[in-house]
Amino acid sequence: MSSENKFYIWEGIYEKWDDVPVIDGAFDSTKWLDSQMASVREEIANFTMGDKLFSPCAQSRDDILPTVVAMAKSKNDPIKVLDFGGGLATSFLPLLASLPSSEGLEFHVVESKGVCDKAKVDLVFPEDTKLFFHTELPAGTFDIIHAARSFQYVDDWKKLLLSFAKLRPKYLILAGVLAGDIEPFVSLQNYYGYKIRVQFLNLKELAREAEHLGLRLIYKSPHLSKRLGKEGPLPMDNFPAERRIIHPCQLLFELN
Repeated sequence: MSSENKFYIWEGIYEKWDDVPVIDGAFDSTKWLDSQMASVREEIANFTMGDKLFSPCAQSRDDILPTVVAMAKSKNDPIKVLDFGGGLATSFLPLLASLPSSEGLEFHVVESKGVCDKAKVDLVFPEDTKLFFHTELPAGTFDIIHAARSFQYVDDWKKLLLSFAKLRPKYLILAGVLAGDIEPFVSLQNYYGYKIRVQFLNLKELAREAEHLGLRLIYKSPHLSKRLGKEGPLPMDNFPAERRIIHPCQLLFELN
């Protein structure tokens, strides 16, 4: 297609609003109103569809950690974040990049000894970075606890939730957690020749347990992510329908 026939969404560069040669009426046009009606009808259908725990119109792709930290961080007051199962601090740099200033931020990762040892040997961060690795939950209190795709790899998840609550976080984020309107069960996850135990949880039970500990669920969404290189429903066709969940979920709890 030649440049003369190519369609561009935006065209022209103008210095002033009134310089732009408009054709008014777009937002009252049949095309716009029809597209709006189609969109809202789809969202209404999604909102009222079978699974009342999650609506597709609440789907999220991004981890909400940077947003929660930004909202919780008051000016330059210190803020402490605990990332449970945070790997080699994979959530840390995206968080730093999202904040106008990292002043006062402490970031603590809880991981296996192998991961912690590798971090100490192979990772180099700026000297003023307050990043710490631990092989067990550290003592003290934390403003935010974050567990992304890690909560389901613990045997006694209720005990872990209690341990989180004892740290008195203002917010607890469980991202990518395998929970839904199902009977809970344990399965094996295949990982390049390894087999890992993994929990599939009942979301209502998880929320009730958190509520008993003073952590109130204030946000929930289906958390879209890639599996086997593809984004879409979880590949659970080998399970009975009543045991399947469509997507992992992202949950935000607030301390009462």
